[in-house]
Amino acid sequence: MRFTGKTLFITSTTFLVAGLAGGFMGGYKTFYRAPAFELVQNARVLSATDGDTFDVRIDGRPVRVRLMGVDTPETVHPTKGAQCFGAEASAETKKLERTDVRIEFLPADWPPVKRDQFDRPLAYVYVGGKLLNEELIRKGLAHQYTHRGPYKHQGALRAAEKEARDVGVGMWKDSACALESARKRR
Repeated sequence: MRFTGKTLFITSTTFLVAGLAGGFMGGYKTFYRAPAFELVQNARVLSATDGDTFDVRIDGRPVRVRLMGVDTPETVHPTKGAQCFGAEASAETKKLERTDVRIEFLPADWPPVKRDQFDRPLAYVYVGGKLLNEELIRKGLAHQYTHRGPYKHQGALRAAEKEARDVGVGMWKDSACALESARKRR
């Protein structure tokens, strides 16, 4: 089969348009890969978005991080609005701004760090040797959240939630908040 200049032009244009369409229609991850990180490292907290999400500086650039195994009530969600104890959870995380923390990212096959549905790397965060993920739950500012199956600290986080519920701290102190949290988890 003989290819003419016109055939080659049409073929290459078709592939180009298909590739760009894929990029604009959610296929951008085929072209773009978020940077890889060292799995355990120190970082500086720049700002908190809410109770379970904040920005840190890694390798000189800001990275938005999501706490693994933790779900705090919303404060900035576009459709849910503010939820019970969302402001308190957010305030607790905001205390970490301009603080150095130790981050343990979750390894994965590809990309090199496990991420949530918004492409945020999932991590365990240690402050002064204590696991922040667990402390937020223990204070009743969050509940344990299983993200795609079992994970490293799942038992400890579940135990912390049971303790917070039994003692009645934070969101578990207020029956309306506890009910809202239970509905959210269904």
